Amino acid sequence: MAVPSLAYPFGYWSGRVREAAAAVGHAQAAAVGNAAAGPGDDVLAVPRLTVRRATAPAAFAQIARCQGLDRLYRRDRVLTAGYAVVRRSRRTLRTLRTGRRV
Repeated sequence: MAVPSLAYPFGYWSGRVREAAAAVGHAQAAAVGNAAAGPGDDVLAVPRLTVRRATAPAAFAQIARCQGLDRLYRRDRVLTAGYAVVRRSRRTLRTLRTGRRV
């Protein structure tokens, strides 16, 4: 059975992971973005909107209408950017330690 879509675990991906998703036949994939998808988005990195157990019904209604996303996701975007720095730093340290790019 074909699985056309993929949600990257925790929404994080790299070029290597994106290529692997395409190689196994995924036609589209969702990534962390906390933004509304648009017609020009990469189909293997479509931004997804995070909805948590604690998301209030009023906030969910705003998310569903794509209203006020900048305000609703400001904190998430800062955390996502910070964690990207952590991931890149870890990858660089592994590369330095092993002598090969991982």
